[in-house]
Amino acid sequence: MPRVSTKQLSKLPSSENGTGVTCTTLSGEQYYISQNTDKGKHTLWRIVDSNYQKVAIADSPYDLYNKIDWQ
Repeated sequence: MPRVSTKQLSKLPSSENGTGVTCTTLSGEQYYISQNTDKGKHTLWRIVDSNYQKVAIADSPYDLYNKIDWQ
């Protein structure tokens, strides 16, 4: 299981201005991968009670998929 930040945000920062994708695990947990087009970075967020917790940042969204516990 990835190390998750305890800080929760009610909405994503305005810097996350690109296209995003929601991922749902078999257990029902939801994650969101957002994109910062200015820096060319992607961020993985865990969705908890309609809030976002930052999990990881990478250059490619494919690098973030292995940080999700799909079970």
